[in-house]
Amino acid sequence: MITRVCCSAQALCVGFALALAACGGGGGGGSSSGPDLSTAPGLTVSPASVSFAAVHNGATPPTQNIQITISRAGAAGLVVGFPPSVTPPTWLDQSPGNLSGGGSNWTWTTAIVSTSLAPGTYSTTVRVAIGDASRNILALRDVQVSYTISSIGASPNALSFSHVVGSAAPAAQSVTLAGDPTPWTASANQPWIGVTPNSGPGGGTVSVSADPSGLAAGGTYSGMITFTSAGNTTTVNVSLSVAAPAFQTSLDNLSFSGINGAILPSQSLNIGMNNGGAVTWNASAGAGWLVLDRTSGTQSDPLVVSVNPANGPLASGPYSSTVTLTGSFGGSPLNKTINVAMTLTKATLTINPASVTLGGSNGRDLSGVPVQLSLNSGTNLFAWNSTASSFIQRSLSSGNVSATPLTVTLTPSIGVLLSGTYSGSVNFTLQVNGDTVSNNLPVTFNLDSHRLLVDGNGVAFASTPTLSKLTRTLRVRDNLGLAANWTASSDQAWLTVSPSGTTDGDLVLTANPSGLPNDTVNLATVTITSPDVENTEKVRVGLWVGSTTPTPTIAINTAYAEVAADPIRPYAYLAGTGSDIQIYNVYTGLLVNTITSVAAQVGAMTVSHDGSTLYAVDTTNFKIVPVNLDTRAVGAPWLPTSLPLFLDYTRANGTELVLSGNGQIFNAKTGTAYASRFDGGYYGYVVVAAGRGGTRFCTLNTGLSPYSVSCYPVDYTSLNGGQLLVGPEKSGVFGIGSNGKDVAVNADGTRAYVASGAPYAFSVYDAATSQGSMPVVQTLPGFPYPNIVEIAADGRIFAGASNWYDPVDVWVYDPGGAALATYRIAGYAKSLLDRQLKISGDGIRMITLTDDPALTFTTVGP
Repeated sequence: MITRVCCSAQALCVGFALALAACGGGGGGGSSSGPDLSTAPGLTVSPASVSFAAVHNGATPPTQNIQITISRAGAAGLVVGFPPSVTPPTWLDQSPGNLSGGGSNWTWTTAIVSTSLAPGTYSTTVRVAIGDASRNILALRDVQVSYTISSIGASPNALSFSHVVGSAAPAAQSVTLAGDPTPWTASANQPWIGVTPNSGPGGGTVSVSADPSGLAAGGTYSGMITFTSAGNTTTVNVSLSVAAPAFQTSLDNLSFSGINGAILPSQSLNIGMNNGGAVTWNASAGAGWLVLDRTSGTQSDPLVVSVNPANGPLASGPYSSTVTLTGSFGGSPLNKTINVAMTLTKATLTINPASVTLGGSNGRDLSGVPVQLSLNSGTNLFAWNSTASSFIQRSLSSGNVSATPLTVTLTPSIGVLLSGTYSGSVNFTLQVNGDTVSNNLPVTFNLDSHRLLVDGNGVAFASTPTLSKLTRTLRVRDNLGLAANWTASSDQAWLTVSPSGTTDGDLVLTANPSGLPNDTVNLATVTITSPDVENTEKVRVGLWVGSTTPTPTIAINTAYAEVAADPIRPYAYLAGTGSDIQIYNVYTGLLVNTITSVAAQVGAMTVSHDGSTLYAVDTTNFKIVPVNLDTRAVGAPWLPTSLPLFLDYTRANGTELVLSGNGQIFNAKTGTAYASRFDGGYYGYVVVAAGRGGTRFCTLNTGLSPYSVSCYPVDYTSLNGGQLLVGPEKSGVFGIGSNGKDVAVNADGTRAYVASGAPYAFSVYDAATSQGSMPVVQTLPGFPYPNIVEIAADGRIFAGASNWYDPVDVWVYDPGGAALATYRIAGYAKSLLDRQLKISGDGIRMITLTDDPALTFTTVGP
């Protein structure tokens, strides 16, 4: 570690002398008895000399630093002082604190402490040495310090003048003299330098002027003023530059940059003379794209320079040109060139969104999708054109576009396309000056199978002496919302139909029982076709011809647990304890037949809308069993993942579905479970009900209080090999009621009806609301304790309550909620079983189960 030796300056010198004497070193060099320490390695000092100047009794000059670098491995001490032969000067600051630093790098700050010495030049030697741990000198370096004191000084010591021919002479400048109060004189070595006054008694200020008269333009002239006092002198250097008359502009170069096609801001040039004189100028542009607002003017007229890339037209990239100024002054020509640079960036055509899907996720949304075009050209408009794939229609195929967004609506064109997913694009192109700008918009078109759909593909008619239902109007729809022509035909003479029509029109079915045997069930099929679609729609129709008018109420005192109604036949399907399903005629009350060995224990049942298949829950084996109602053959069971306590059936976009309370949805034809699911709730204790239109289904949790009701949009598309689409769950406002029992959904899926132990009424929810949760929009009156709600094929609402003593346990409302009728079905101190109320397909008979026990058929229509 290198340490600083701290002592007085004189002591340093003595110490040095002793050390040097011990080493045989002497004053600064080596001898025959030892190495030359002044050149010994390991010590570097810079600079090797410093000089100071001051005016007698004036300000001390600034300090100067000496840098010391030590690279000797054995160095342990650093000393700054004077050789033995040198008497330390009083004018040099010898404070130990002037040495600073550490390690290998040190600084010695050299400072003058007095200016009161007599004028003259003084000098001394400062010695820097390093030693080892035993205080032996290893290396030394001497630094020469000189100090000059003058009796006179001038500030500043240099003056600079400039002049343009034709302008006034430059203003005089002052020089301040300092020093002893002795007389002085001043003299200039050039005739164009003036000094006023040129002598004085001591100190003071002089005025220095420069006279450019007669000096040639274009040169710089140098001279010097010498001030002399008491044998001392000081000098002031003087320079004078003389320039020729020339244009003087506010800018010597112009630079423009921006988007090709946009307006680039103009720039203004102020033009004058460098001597302030008056001038008339002319201007010319070096390129067609360079635009000047005038071609001549005076010093009071600014020149506005702008660029127009359309003058070419120019493509994006860098460009350069000039603006040339000409004129004259005093008979001499004037010329000046202003360099102009321009950089153009290619414009961008932006399309928002960057890609478009037509047809929607289900392939049936044929509405237009707006896209916005914008060009980053500011307010400047440019003409565009477009080309598109054959299945894309554009509201505009060409036009003008700027930075203001322009909307172009894209709509799909089906033409002769079959269902599937198609990829295409719209290419937008425009010419922006010399650039061709384009952008390609990828477009995907999802197209579902084009289908005819009939609102109800199962119809029941009845004819008795005083009760009949012999006509029904159905709506024929196009699933793509197009106007397709259709034809319809019946395969039975007793059923006539509208022969043809256009989609979204009516199909009227009329049954004529004349000539048909009494007490028979007659079946027919109506076929609806269209050359525009990919399917054939069929409606199955049943007609009961009864010889007698049914008794208003028929009660059969047999205990059953589950009931389902046939949509086209006058049949009710009953299940009690065991594996069989019994079939009853709702008009006669007679047992028609028994379907045996359906399940180990038959649970909830539902029937397809066309009356072709019944679906029953096997509560023992956790299965769903399909039964062909035409042949009454029991099919292979389906295997749900858990017990589906409740079932319902619907058609979504013509695809038949069975929904189970465990959250699974099955293909009603194949029994295959779809990947899409919904919340199965508390161990499957969820009642599920779907609208006949197949657009929405709802669930009700029966195991918890308060109950929770939820609804889901549902759809089916043929895209990607067929997909079931279940939309996001929307729940009803929580806490409305408790002990939920039953839920029903109207045909178009806009309303959900809930029967629950409390409140003692039937809550109606807005199932299609855009709000975050479904609000209750209506309450249908009832008595304690609501446990049934059912929607008939004609839209009537049937609601039941489990009460023992009230006069009413069934209420009938029209689709809007207006009361139509009331009934008391259960006996005294008896009640309706939960969810066990169904309506015959023709809407004439109501089927109920009570804990009397009784199966009851009641006339409620037509």
